[in-house]
Amino acid sequence: MNEFIVKRIFKGQLATGLAAWILCLVLACVLWPLWSMFFKSIFSALAAPGLAAAGSKLAGQLIGEWWKAPGGNHFIVILRRIRFVTDTVDQHLRNLI
Repeated sequence: MNEFIVKRIFKGQLATGLAAWILCLVLACVLWPLWSMFFKSIFSALAAPGLAAAGSKLAGQLIGEWWKAPGGNHFIVILRRIRFVTDTVDQHLRNLI
């Protein structure tokens, strides 16, 4: 019977959790634009007749562009949401003390 030995890269749980969090953030920043472009193409294909009748300006407002997220670049939007969550958690923790 073969024995499987796990080799840990990070010794502590905190370092493992931080590395996992950073990996998830990087993957979200990479996959979010791909996911949105994929579904934008599906929505555009399904709504093509209606968008053509609506005109180019209105069609651009209805479908939009993924890089024109409110507040700027989608990476900035992600970072602002993370900061909001961490500030909110920090405020709740300070209220507990």
